[in-house]
Amino acid sequence: AGAAAGSLAPFIDVASFAGDAGPATPKPNGRVRFVTVAMMRRRAKLASYRVLASALESLRDLDWQLAIVGDGPARADVEAAFAHVRDRIALLGAREPADIASLLRASDIFLWPAIDEAIGLVFLEAQACGVPVVGAATPGVAAVVAAEQTGLLVPMGDAAAFAAATRRLLADAALRGRMSAAAFAYVRERHDVPRAAAQIDALLRRACTAHRAAA
Repeated sequence: AGAAAGSLAPFIDVASFAGDAGPATPKPNGRVRFVTVAMMRRRAKLASYRVLASALESLRDLDWQLAIVGDGPARADVEAAFAHVRDRIALLGAREPADIASLLRASDIFLWPAIDEAIGLVFLEAQACGVPVVGAATPGVAAVVAAEQTGLLVPMGDAAAFAAATRRLLADAALRGRMSAAAFAYVRERHDVPRAAAQIDALLRRACTAHRAAA
């Protein structure tokens, strides 16, 4: 993934959010720790939560726990969506950025179906903490995730495909380890503030050159 020619790639301030600590070492065995971070609003957000809940229902044969960070007016609907796997879910409510970064670093896989999301900056935050992701193969998400390198992307709204991708990553600790290291490096190389500053400088220089040529 990357910015098209002449465009500015989405970016975050990695040092401010994630600090300099490297990615946590994935556990080869034991319960896999999923995490998602999203407001609990109706329409697209709630639809994403429902796809996630449906996908996880088919993974009850595996050993996992999901931490959900977020709150909002659709909280009761979100809780209802996860009723069938409630024993596997920790609803943590809204958290400050520093707490979110700590939770991400303590997790193995970030999950979010990302229905109708233009740009999923939360995917950058997860990868900045060395967490591989599972998301939707939409232009906005594909612009911030290197598919098959830092995470797995599936058709938007396809709960079965989302479950299959999650199962694949959950079952393969070595793959998670490779994607964790790749995600940690990827965000710093392509989507950090210094990279954005260099892109802005290049864009301005091209604009100035074009202006002088037209004068």
